[in-house]
Amino acid sequence: MSAKEKHLEFIQNIISRLARDSFLVKGWAITIFSAFMILGLKNNTEEILLWSIFPSTMFWFIDGYFLYQERLYRLLHDNVRTKNIEDVDYDLKIPTEIKEAETHLKACFSQILIMFYVTIIIMPFIINLLLFK
Repeated sequence: MSAKEKHLEFIQNIISRLARDSFLVKGWAITIFSAFMILGLKNNTEEILLWSIFPSTMFWFIDGYFLYQERLYRLLHDNVRTKNIEDVDYDLKIPTEIKEAETHLKACFSQILIMFYVTIIIMPFIINLLLFK
C-alpha cells in the first residue's frame, strides 16, 4: 500500500468516527427528548415539555460540530487525493485554507440537521397546543 493510500485511509477512519459520533448524538437527542415528553405527558405538566427544548438545542450544536469536523476532513481527503505521492506527509491537521471554506454555524444549519432538530424543537409546542390549550 502506498503512502498516499495509507494517508487517505487514516483520514477516512476519522470521517467514519465523526459520522458514528453524529449518529450517537442524534440517538441521545431522541432519547432525552422522549424522556421529557413522557414525563410531561405523565405528570400532565406543559413546563416539562418546554424544558426539552434546551437539551435538544445543545445536541443540535454538538451534532453540528461533528458535521463541521467531518466536512473539514472530507475536504482534507480531497486535498490529499489530488496530491502527488511524493508530497504525502501523513499530516492530519486541517490547513487554514480548508478551514476557511467551512464554518461550524454553516454546518449547524445544514438541511438535514435543520429538518431533524427543528422537528424535535417544535414538537413540544405542538403537543402543548393540542393537549393543554
